[in-house]
Amino acid sequence: MSEEAGITEVACKSLTVDGVPGLILTTYSFGAHCCTTIYVLSLRSEPKLLLQFLAGHDGGYDIRDLKGTGTLQLILGDDTFSYFGGLSFAGSPSLLPLVACYRNGSFVDCTREFPDVVQESIESYRARLEDTRRRIKSGELEASPWWAAEWDADFWIAGHVLGIYADLAILGQERAGWAVVRSEVRSTRVLKWFECHRPTVQRWAGHREKEILHDSGPSHATILSETPGCEKWALSGIANVPPSRR
Repeated sequence: MSEEAGITEVACKSLTVDGVPGLILTTYSFGAHCCTTIYVLSLRSEPKLLLQFLAGHDGGYDIRDLKGTGTLQLILGDDTFSYFGGLSFAGSPSLLPLVACYRNGSFVDCTREFPDVVQESIESYRARLEDTRRRIKSGELEASPWWAAEWDADFWIAGHVLGIYADLAILGQERAGWAVVRSEVRSTRVLKWFECHRPTVQRWAGHREKEILHDSGPSHATILSETPGCEKWALSGIANVPPSRR
């Protein structure tokens, strides 16, 4: 545990279905949005660290029995797309679902087994998308903000559409997600942004499907490298935008 982080939450909960008591610790580094780390321990005669998850910008976790069988799942957040492609933190899909199941001595990413969890996320991004369109129509949001003159109103919805697209990719429905992008985005420039980053999302979804959350060291939602060459489509000057207008 980092000496610079403080413990923000302690929960006595076992996720291993072996009768051994468990402990979940959450720490925070006190930075802007970041960073949260979640530790899961098994309190055997010699305590064992089962998971050290770098949640990053995500603020915490949930525990549910999603199948109603008495086996608990750990619901984490994937912040891979925070600030993605030049989006602001508030405008990016910074919290995508990641369900972790304890199996054979370690945690695995089992999100695809629980489509209802992903559907909740999709509906959340759809609601944000509809609300943003309403705010644009009412004039509450500028169609072409002064700090992004080259972008039209679709800039405001890009992050919400990306959230829906990424969620569908998690479920193995990348083509359906891409159809959402094509139907929602009308701006040529923003569509070019999506087209350039499509391989990145596909690569991320592939890693998510295979990812194992190891107990041997810090793990994280997929470490993502953006597709080279997409910088030309990124929003420039975001760092100079007043926080109140992001």
